[in-house]
Amino acid sequence: MALVEASWSLGERLLYLTSPNLRGDDVAELQTRLSRLGFDCGKVDGIFGPIASEAVSSFQANCGLSEDGIFGQQTLLALDRVSRQTGDGPGIAALRDRDQLARSGDSDEVLRVAIGVPKEFERLARLIARALRKQQVRVITVLSADVHEQSLAANNFGSNVFVSVEVADDIEQSATVAHYEIPTYVSESGRELATSIANAFHRIGIGLTPNVVGYQRPVLRETKMPAVLCSFFDTKQAHDHTPALAEAIASSVWAWLNQTR
Repeated sequence: MALVEASWSLGERLLYLTSPNLRGDDVAELQTRLSRLGFDCGKVDGIFGPIASEAVSSFQANCGLSEDGIFGQQTLLALDRVSRQTGDGPGIAALRDRDQLARSGDSDEVLRVAIGVPKEFERLARLIARALRKQQVRVITVLSADVHEQSLAANNFGSNVFVSVEVADDIEQSATVAHYEIPTYVSESGRELATSIANAFHRIGIGLTPNVVGYQRPVLRETKMPAVLCSFFDTKQAHDHTPALAEAIASSVWAWLNQTR
């Protein structure tokens, strides 16, 4: 699926709202270019959903084109013409990401956190949830190795942030903490949280040397809120230090949620 999505270039096919949503690098390119023009496509995730369709319609209206929300050759020509006036910055998508984080700090809002883990990390998820609930945070845990199930549950829960944990197989690393990133877009708030968690792992002194990385993994891409993916390559080490890891993750998430309060 990733190979097929990466094979599409902008303009090679019609882009329109359908179910399931069209996906591909061409969609991500469209989202990026519209974002730089100030048209809000939401997260630059390469998924042509309702927000992307509305952004296309808005762009068409501004260019005097038929407002059908379908991205075809005529709309592409208009986009090419207008895009010559823009730079190569992150666009409105980055500002939207920041605004979402700022709104999550509203003291009147009930904060929500979703945690997705496979069965072997059930205890870790339970301890993270317990620590956050003590801070009056609403928490949902999804015990499943299916990342699509995790993402769907987090979206339906209306989470402010999503934390996923997985067992990885790269024996040359001890751990990674990943955020969503593609060549034209990075989740700044996700990267901040990933960095905070990685630093907390360093501080607990159990020998973890996690790298903070940007990935286009489905579990990071399909969630509507800022998300991080913690990958542990030595599961024995992770299980032996589960309470310390849970405290590191929970304290980082809580501090991150409150940084704008």
